[in-house]
Amino acid sequence: MSFARLSARLIAAALVLFLAACSSGAGQPLDAPPAEDLSSVDPRGQVIAFWHPYSGHREEVLLALLDEFNATNPWRITVVGESAGSTVALYQAIEERIETGSLPDLSIAAPYQVATYVGRQALVELTPYVEQRTWGLTQSEREDFVAVSVLPQFEGLYSLPASRSVEVLYYNQDLMYELGYTEPPRTWDAFREMACAASAAGTGARGYAFSIDAVTFVDMLANHGGQMLEEGAAGYAFGNASGLETLDLIRALVADGCATWTVEREGDRTDFGAGRILFIIDSTSALPEIHDAVAAGADFDWSIIPLPTTLETPLVAVYGLDYVILRTTPERQLAAWLLVRWLSAPPQQARWVEATHTMPTRASTAALLGAELQQDALYQTALGLLENELVAEPAVTGYDRCRREVEGLLRDVAEGAEPAPGLVRILRLCNESLTE
Repeated sequence: MSFARLSARLIAAALVLFLAACSSGAGQPLDAPPAEDLSSVDPRGQVIAFWHPYSGHREEVLLALLDEFNATNPWRITVVGESAGSTVALYQAIEERIETGSLPDLSIAAPYQVATYVGRQALVELTPYVEQRTWGLTQSEREDFVAVSVLPQFEGLYSLPASRSVEVLYYNQDLMYELGYTEPPRTWDAFREMACAASAAGTGARGYAFSIDAVTFVDMLANHGGQMLEEGAAGYAFGNASGLETLDLIRALVADGCATWTVEREGDRTDFGAGRILFIIDSTSALPEIHDAVAAGADFDWSIIPLPTTLETPLVAVYGLDYVILRTTPERQLAAWLLVRWLSAPPQQARWVEATHTMPTRASTAALLGAELQQDALYQTALGLLENELVAEPAVTGYDRCRREVEGLLRDVAEGAEPAPGLVRILRLCNESLTE
């Protein structure tokens, strides 16, 4: 695949999403303040706090970027980075501070968390910053963004993507050939057949290691022809035949001994690397970990493809985290925006992508990636999946509660529960969460 072809598709998708995010939506938060007149705001000398969820290597890379920004930005802005340790802990900390004040200037959030913050009037609407002549983005820069979060309940743009990954099917190619199959499954029927064949082969292997994860449910649901939300976010829509088919598949695979299940994906990666599993569904950002697991384990040939589907073309689930600016003062908000703009620029983003193995959130970033990713065939395959139609978890208020309920239902189904009663109950709870 040529980069030119990929870039054209990414730019087209980005333009549609970006304009949709900046246009009129389903409603605006009550009593939203008027947009700031940024022409008179002076960000010079501001000290701002950036709360993030990263630790280990990712935190090191981010702090190195912040040090560079602090040393080179012409406004003498100083950014202080502080880790909460996880996305859950960060979300909880900000939720508590909304009530008591003393919020950070900049943070990281999942798109559904962004919606919750908007509903609580904690975030700065970014359209004035994007469009401002001095501080904003050019038209070509706006069109360069990929997979910008759109909040169906709210008008305006409240975040920019910080990182993105896509979900794929990992498969043990050597085991597939050993079972007599020449290509990976393109349909769910073929997936189930191959998973059961692997489990019955007498090798000690299982066909599929299912991890309890809401993203996987969204992905499997979409590739059964369903969707999570009704149009306009009027309610949840996964309680139909597509939802039942998805849950029935999971229950049957486990009940028939064709799949095992776990709450943690990391266990799946270890078992896959040891050659004990034919299929796992996981993030493309896990490519380095799975490569290491296979190299340290059974050392077999493996690859990735989109999930099986009932559709003509598979849908691909994309997910990740966004930058959000919290309401503080006009000067600090502008300083935070200037950092977001700098971090989102392709040279800085290329460094982040190389360190985290995530997908670029700017189309032009792909051309700046180093030789390791440019020559990584599996990463390039993952990058090409952004040409598919993308699906995502609902970016709506209350989805954190709905997400927990969905994962609880997945656990019950994996343990053998009939899905229909639980699906009715979970659908009601998720619909109630939309009004939170």
